[in-house]
Amino acid sequence: MNNETTMIEPITLTNTEQRLIDSSKGDYQLLSSNAIQQIQPNQPIILTLDGNALFATGYRELLLNQAQNQNLADKPILWGLGYPDTTLFNARRLNDYTPTGSAHLHELIERQLPKPMDKKITLVGHSLGGLFALQALSLCVKNNDCPYEQIYIASPSLWWQDEQIVKELDNWLSLAKKNPKNLPKITLTIGGLEQTPNPHDDEKRQNLLKQRKMLDHAKWLSQKLTAYHIQHDFIIFDNLRHHETADATLKLAIQRYFDKP
Repeated sequence: MNNETTMIEPITLTNTEQRLIDSSKGDYQLLSSNAIQQIQPNQPIILTLDGNALFATGYRELLLNQAQNQNLADKPILWGLGYPDTTLFNARRLNDYTPTGSAHLHELIERQLPKPMDKKITLVGHSLGGLFALQALSLCVKNNDCPYEQIYIASPSLWWQDEQIVKELDNWLSLAKKNPKNLPKITLTIGGLEQTPNPHDDEKRQNLLKQRKMLDHAKWLSQKLTAYHIQHDFIIFDNLRHHETADATLKLAIQRYFDKP
């Protein structure tokens, strides 16, 4: 029997780069589909939250689209913002993505991420990240200016803190009718099965799906955006559940860049 220790080499993705972003609230990990120093100012950036969980899926989709559209100018760059560990979902997101602590992360994205960041940024947030994306929209409304070209609000967790956002949304968006300009393109997505209990789930999980009302909340949010004259696409992925919607939304954000005329 061989008792020698085998060194395990980490898997790397060709031409990608990762950086640590220093922060007083803890470090963040930025994953990039290209070497950051080689990114051109005219290249759009798709920035997804929960980078630990979603970057690999998005990177595959990006490469597939690039292979089919080799002559496309200004190919998008994928960035995944996550945390310097190997877990899919770090507990810090409970603070970073929700109104209790998200101001720090909004500022970090706008001021501390590497350039170029010239308003050619698409933000993708899912679940609690969807709350963060909705907050980003509210800041765009409030400031009548926006660092984002597009925002994807995927399966937003409007159930959070006894539906606090549901109660406060009118205050968040009240200026939209007065300042309809300079708003990003908004896409709201939800899985059609997100509040449908799975027969394989235990009773607690089934009740949780019903209580959180993900699909109902998304429909309500779409109606609110319409009422405040905020143009948006509302997409229901009929046969998808919660986590599947994250992958589908990120893939959609990437595909749309390659589908542009």
